[in-house]
Amino acid sequence: MLRKFLRKNLALVMAAVLFAGGSVPASAFSAHMDKIADFAEEINKAGEEADTITIMFAGDLMCQRLQQQKAYDGEKYDFTPSFKYVKNIFDEADYVVGNLETMVSENFPLVKDMTYVQKRASLNAPAEYLDALKYAGFDGLVLANNHCCDLGKQGILDTIEVLNEKGFDHTGLFTSPEDQRYILADVDGFKIGILSYAKYFNNKEHFLTEEERSYMLNPIDEATVIADVKALREAGAQYIIAYSHCGTEYSQGPSLRQKKFAQMYADAGVDYVVGSHPHVLQRAGEYYSGWRRVPVLFSMGNFLSSMGSAEEPTKENIILSITLRKTLDGGLRFKEHTYYPCYIMDEYEGGHFVVMPEDKKYNGGYEPDELVKTAYANIRKIIGTKYF
Repeated sequence: MLRKFLRKNLALVMAAVLFAGGSVPASAFSAHMDKIADFAEEINKAGEEADTITIMFAGDLMCQRLQQQKAYDGEKYDFTPSFKYVKNIFDEADYVVGNLETMVSENFPLVKDMTYVQKRASLNAPAEYLDALKYAGFDGLVLANNHCCDLGKQGILDTIEVLNEKGFDHTGLFTSPEDQRYILADVDGFKIGILSYAKYFNNKEHFLTEEERSYMLNPIDEATVIADVKALREAGAQYIIAYSHCGTEYSQGPSLRQKKFAQMYADAGVDYVVGSHPHVLQRAGEYYSGWRRVPVLFSMGNFLSSMGSAEEPTKENIILSITLRKTLDGGLRFKEHTYYPCYIMDEYEGGHFVVMPEDKKYNGGYEPDELVKTAYANIRKIIGTKYF
């Protein structure tokens, strides 16, 4: 990035050299000083950007019955209005990851046409939902969650096939014992590892045979996590993030099991733990394994869903942004993290279930009412200030 910037501004570089080493009128030198100072500042900025990358993360990407009904015009589905504003944030990331909490299969009814199987929600989305995620800026999708067995083996095979067709990196579900069991993303020359595990499968794992369960699913298991981290490091991963689908639904406090798993991930060598499943936000934290400090965000909530009324915390979510810096030995280290509070609007400017960021730089001048202001404030309260 720095080299590209210098080539683009070669003329100004030469001018700076001439002014510094030659004889020029004082008035001319003065007139160009501001430009040279600005240019120096841009060089510093470009150099910093060249040595850092930014990875962004979102929570549960649901595609429920009401979402599908509102997105359907009688001929096709369009979910892009949901992402109109958060796209502006994702455009600033080098890589974006979310939890795809739905299957995508043409061989089964969509959730708007068949909501329940065995008295449990059975989630299936049209392929256009993936088009909207691509439009939003998602690069990688994690698949291990309690709805990944809703359509059995065929649903898993169909979902992975369409994800491949659409060009998404993915992990958490697999088609054979030989499949790579992680994402290893090349992000501007850096190697980022993504892992995905789930504690629950809504008892629908029994739609698969015992042998199929052994390689198609990724349950949370210490030995498996240790082996996956080891494999990622051997493959060149410089920084590893694990999605952990676990916890108590609608509880805004992490369970003892979530805390236990967070320590397990840290001890296994994971660098950052991102939680999903509770459908509401939970606090941040950190765990230590020896000298290593491992940040944890226990639950990121629903990034997109039609769940709950306007007053409920199921509408509150965040975009997590992690910035990593290059070390002198060519490795990667955590530099900083931040988050963008967001709220799911049931309807806004003709769009339905629009994820609205609080930051006015990105939200098109949206002015929140008191209810949404309260939601944004609650997000900051839940996440806390100790670790951000």
